[in-house]
Amino acid sequence: MSANSHSRGLRSSARRSRHVLSTLVGLLSFTLVLAACSSTTSPSTTSSTAASSSTTTSQPAGSSITIGMINQENTPAGSFPEIRQAELAAVGYVNNHGGVNGHPLVLKVCITDGSPSGSSSCANQMVADHVLLVSIGIDFGTSGDVPILTKAGIPIIGGEPLLAPELTTTDAVFFAGGSAGAFPAQDAYIGEVLHAKKVSILYTANPAGTAAATTFGEDLLIKAGVPKSGIKLVGASASATDYTPAVSAANADSPDAMMVLFAAVGCSRIMLAVASLGVTAKMFYAGSCLDKSVLTAGGAGANGSFFNSEWIPYNDTSNPQVALYHQVLTAADGSAAVFSGFSQTGFQNIMNITAVLKTMGAPATLTGAQVLAKFKSLTNEPNFMAHPYTCNPVPVASFPSVCNYNDRIVEYKTGSVTDIYGKWIAGSSLFG
Repeated sequence: MSANSHSRGLRSSARRSRHVLSTLVGLLSFTLVLAACSSTTSPSTTSSTAASSSTTTSQPAGSSITIGMINQENTPAGSFPEIRQAELAAVGYVNNHGGVNGHPLVLKVCITDGSPSGSSSCANQMVADHVLLVSIGIDFGTSGDVPILTKAGIPIIGGEPLLAPELTTTDAVFFAGGSAGAFPAQDAYIGEVLHAKKVSILYTANPAGTAAATTFGEDLLIKAGVPKSGIKLVGASASATDYTPAVSAANADSPDAMMVLFAAVGCSRIMLAVASLGVTAKMFYAGSCLDKSVLTAGGAGANGSFFNSEWIPYNDTSNPQVALYHQVLTAADGSAAVFSGFSQTGFQNIMNITAVLKTMGAPATLTGAQVLAKFKSLTNEPNFMAHPYTCNPVPVASFPSVCNYNDRIVEYKTGSVTDIYGKWIAGSSLFG
């Protein structure tokens, strides 16, 4: 290849990266609404704990390893206490089984309201607590905390990446694709596995929704083999109470599949319309809508719906890691334990962090830079309840913090969730 050709290729690649990134930044309002499915409440205070859970085999007696967590709770924008609860339960399990090479984990938790100012306050608290690293559950205010943590040399390890600050930083590692992985995985499944020829996309009729429907829907479906002529985009108001007209329009050409780019309430109302119209197309919803309240409200229309899952389905206790997750959360929280993709995020964070810390040196000498470098060097690393992750190199250069885009495609039917494909599928190749 000539130097000029190579230069043109680099410029073309850079333009594609900027296009994907600028679209992702523009999806802020869309992503925030989409993720806000949980509404349970929890204390809003900063806490420090090494919670107990399950049968003790050995108690660590060495010096403690202090890590941090920032999580969004107690706000109408979205509250996700189950992620925090799962991390605390996992820390308790680790400490009841010898800690990290004989050293107990201490988890410092800061609750944010999801605003940049609230999240920056949490980041400053993490700095004051001298934590080795921070995991982020879900946080809509990462523009406030990522710069502070980066400046302090505190890496972000684990969480659900949703927005540009955490997706584009080089000082973070995520074990799942978050907003950059969900719909691309569905696109790959619909195009490359179902070989669909006609697909309708239902989306919120605003600029962010339109951008999502085109960039993470239509464009990637075409790359996955769906003919452009077979793709139909149908917009509707996010505040609509009846989606029958929109679903009817999307179903007019008898599509093989429909992708739904709506939030929790929108998902359930679309499910009601699907049932009333007798739609037979395969219905695909975001994994965040695989929520008990959404499914209940969706009635008969929820039956047979498809979702992406970044983990082995949370009810698949035939898997030893999922079974352990159930055992530990039940021991810690009893009947209040929440089994969901959100709580899987928290549990996974601690189990993955522990596994890597066990391979490193004495805790007293560890630095955030060393921890980040270690994670960044990993290839095909075991990922608790999920597909192995690879940070060296990252799958998509535009998102240097994301080390795994593999999802499962699950179906909700007769009250249970089933892994219908039985394999991991990634949409990361569609970004090329």
